Amino acid sequence: MGPEARLVAEYQRLEEEEAAARAIEEAVSRHRRIRKQRESVRLRGVAMLRKVEEELFDEDKARWEEEERQAAQQATPDVPSTLGLASASLLLEHLVMHEGIYAYRRASLCKLLDPLRLISLRVYNDKLHDDEVMTLIDPYPSREWDQACGIPFDVFGPKGSPHLRQFTIARLEFDVYDMLRRAGTENPAWTRKLAVFCGRFISGFEFPGLLRRGVHFRMLNLDLERTYFHKVPLCDDDSGEELPIEKIPSVEQVLQELVKGDNGTLEGLSIRMADSKLPHHGKLPSLENTQLLATYLAQLSGLAQLDVMHTWVEKAETEAKEIAHLLAEAAPALQYIRNPYAAWRVYREPADGTGDEARAVVRLEPLDEAEIDDIELFKYSIWDPYYG
Repeated sequence: MGPEARLVAEYQRLEEEEAAARAIEEAVSRHRRIRKQRESVRLRGVAMLRKVEEELFDEDKARWEEEERQAAQQATPDVPSTLGLASASLLLEHLVMHEGIYAYRRASLCKLLDPLRLISLRVYNDKLHDDEVMTLIDPYPSREWDQACGIPFDVFGPKGSPHLRQFTIARLEFDVYDMLRRAGTENPAWTRKLAVFCGRFISGFEFPGLLRRGVHFRMLNLDLERTYFHKVPLCDDDSGEELPIEKIPSVEQVLQELVKGDNGTLEGLSIRMADSKLPHHGKLPSLENTQLLATYLAQLSGLAQLDVMHTWVEKAETEAKEIAHLLAEAAPALQYIRNPYAAWRVYREPADGTGDEARAVVRLEPLDEAEIDDIELFKYSIWDPYYG
């Protein structure tokens, strides 16, 4: 084959490769377009199904309400009529409404279960995402401070769920906050028996706002890293106005509200220490902040379980245990304590000395994983202050 023939052959080969490359590019582009269209169809389908569900419900709403009213009179005449409860199918004591389960309809919820029997409740009132982290459903689509997701949380208040002892939510939004605020005002004995756990504080509300109103709980979680609320602003729970930085309650103010009026109510506390902005590569809590916390823990006569969150520092296990030991010495009734390194059972041996100098000797014994899962605070608190 001569030079000219070889050039022609090479040119044809390159043309074929170029054509093949264009075909691949077109196929990839088509695949992406089809995938995008498929995702769009799926999202429209979700919206259509939700709309159809609402239309069907509206058609039967009057009939259902009448049936439930009659059933409530016959089966549970002592249930408050304001809740619109009827005889339920499931006699549940523990309920988890996980991702995508949004019980917007009071009638449907009360057909499913009897809230009067509930002891523990977990509600995932947060966004539903697909595998590609696209938001499919946002229960709080607006950015209004007093927005509500539509879940009838009053059903789980002291009237509807008088025996509720554990209440876990993904986000502390106004609708949940307002229910707890009203419950603590109208029935403080109910909230004092309730353990409340929250996954994220991202909407301007935190539990210290309820403490300032005299609403106390059996267990809760607090964030003493107050600079967090410089970027996730707190708001006034009456007006919704954003609090300026200088009005954000300090660490000591939060701890003062915690002990004020506690009267032995608090049994469990999950707390992020100040000086703990990052989960890694930082520093341990300062002695000053540790001693400040210890001062107020000494005033919590019923505190039995303490979960202390702070920065994890490499090769600082000894110092971290010393912090845990100092806090365990301060809390007079503490039985269990945990930090990022380990969890311990607290033993108090007979006091040394006599009179005012008498002081119990505190010893920490490590817990294994099985034992940790038996501790209510460690098992049920879902708070991760380093997430979101």
